[in-house]
Amino acid sequence: MEAHMNCSRVLVTVLSASATFLLTSPDALAGPKGEVICRNLGSLEITIDGDFSDWPLDQYEQRSEQPVFPGAKNAASTDASGDHIVFAKDRIGLFNDTQDTPWTFSDGIGDFDSVIYVAWNQDCLYFLEVCVDDILKDDRNPGPCVGLDVGNDGFSIFIDAKNDSANCAATGFPTFNTTAPNADDFELGCGLHSEHPVDDQDPNDVGARQHMERHGTSALIDSNCPGPATYRAFLDALAFPDIAARSYADLGAAGALNPVILSNPGQTFSGFALEVCVPFGFFADFDPALNPVMGFELFWHEADLCGTAFGCSDAGTDAGPGPGSNAISWATWAQSTIVDCNSNPGDALFQTTNWGEIIFDATNPFLSGGLQLPSDTNQDGVVELADAVSLLRHLFANDPSTVPCGDGSVQDPGNIGLLDHNGDGAIDVSDGVAMLLWIFLGGDPHPLAVPGQEGDVCVQIPGCEDSMGCVPP
Repeated sequence: MEAHMNCSRVLVTVLSASATFLLTSPDALAGPKGEVICRNLGSLEITIDGDFSDWPLDQYEQRSEQPVFPGAKNAASTDASGDHIVFAKDRIGLFNDTQDTPWTFSDGIGDFDSVIYVAWNQDCLYFLEVCVDDILKDDRNPGPCVGLDVGNDGFSIFIDAKNDSANCAATGFPTFNTTAPNADDFELGCGLHSEHPVDDQDPNDVGARQHMERHGTSALIDSNCPGPATYRAFLDALAFPDIAARSYADLGAAGALNPVILSNPGQTFSGFALEVCVPFGFFADFDPALNPVMGFELFWHEADLCGTAFGCSDAGTDAGPGPGSNAISWATWAQSTIVDCNSNPGDALFQTTNWGEIIFDATNPFLSGGLQLPSDTNQDGVVELADAVSLLRHLFANDPSTVPCGDGSVQDPGNIGLLDHNGDGAIDVSDGVAMLLWIFLGGDPHPLAVPGQEGDVCVQIPGCEDSMGCVPP
């Protein structure tokens, strides 16, 4: 199993090398305050249930990291670029009455640490927050209709769907400006919420809710009991869940890759996972086919300190770095620190020029893999002379006209994974020769073959379906 996983990761590294170069190249363009590359899920499917084991966390390549505070706050733009966001207390901005200094922790490294992953497919823009948190707060704003989910632990996102705003998008609550260019701008609150439990698929499931906090189209706002045209009404009509959360006593054991977990082996970190589906099409402009680049900002809300004013108990809480407004610690990815963008637009949260961009990337998808026997060209579950002959006939006579994976071409990444026997990153006559040398003369096996069991054990190869020769009857 370990060899299988290592081989698969090697292949993923090969397939994504070009995308990694794009993300890390000094010539790569970034949004005004950085960019988040939203990777396409490809053939992977995400289930919104609070269980993050179906997310390909080890295939995320680079964090979109802002400069050390206040580098982004005081800059016109940054070169932050990557496909996920890692909370770093010295690289975020605090706002809304929270002190304007790097985040501090009252309970040490187990108090708060968050990684937020993004992905998309034709249905949704997906977010996953994997959060180290010693105290989960989900009991503020009780009642079925109160929508201030930002009062509980979680995060909020700002989207400028047309990426055309360059102004103060809001001067008051709860709307963004209702005319162009802000009519397509919105803010979603996504948080734990005890009044909105899930169906208890797991004993550790936690209630969660997303709502439209602000929108340039005011009818979509659902902070109070939703009407028929609100975002909440749209979510309720979906055939699949839009949000779910689950608590974890040991995030590391569940597969979390948060930096604080990886850098402290042997220590147990508790916390939660919050999964969100933001469905495309709830209004026309929120569509990556129309707008593949959108304005974007994100902020965390850590609500350890509660208070009776919110209808919840403070037993066992810690104050965190704030407390800020509403006794919550608020922090932004792009270091936007002031809410009022009239008196202080340079670093204001609602000043859209201080946002970054989210880029819907279809060129570097996450590739799920089917079980395949490396070099099994004819898919019969055996690597033999017929496989080398089949590959050479395809290359020279186009017979068969396709090879097994993806689009059937030798340029397809799945086929390269399956048939690149000599490991040079391409399929050509040398791979047929390498197969023959291995079969008859003890040459090198396929680089993804399981050592000691070459030709016998199937492995998962991204971009391929299961081979009939690998699937048990």
